[in-house]
Amino acid sequence: MSEIKVTFRCDGCDAMLSFPSTDAGTVQDCPKCGGWVDVPEVTRREKAPPWKNLHDELNARYFEENVRQQVEIGRQIEVAWDQLKQAGERHEREASLLAREEEGLDRALRLLERFERLTDRFEALIAKWKRPA
Repeated sequence: MSEIKVTFRCDGCDAMLSFPSTDAGTVQDCPKCGGWVDVPEVTRREKAPPWKNLHDELNARYFEENVRQQVEIGRQIEVAWDQLKQAGERHEREASLLAREEEGLDRALRLLERFERLTDRFEALIAKWKRPA
């Protein structure tokens, strides 16, 4: 049966090192650079490099900002849709009012024409009465 190995990076030279699990929790010499290395416990995980945490943090911020922007765009679309509906309703009301105004003007024009005909008839009657018999 093969022995379990502990694999990790040397802090001094960044070389990948492997030691038997029996050396876990001890200090050993790095075979590459000769520096001292702490062989991690088998249950311990390798610490993530700082750039990875920064990268993950930036990705999380970008994702949150993207979600915030999408929510804002959705809100703006709803506002624009409401404004468009209101503009359509105003347009329909204005069209209805214009139609009623035109109908009123037509009626007034017909009344004026009728009044002119009546005036002509009255003037004809008055002219007939004034004529000497």
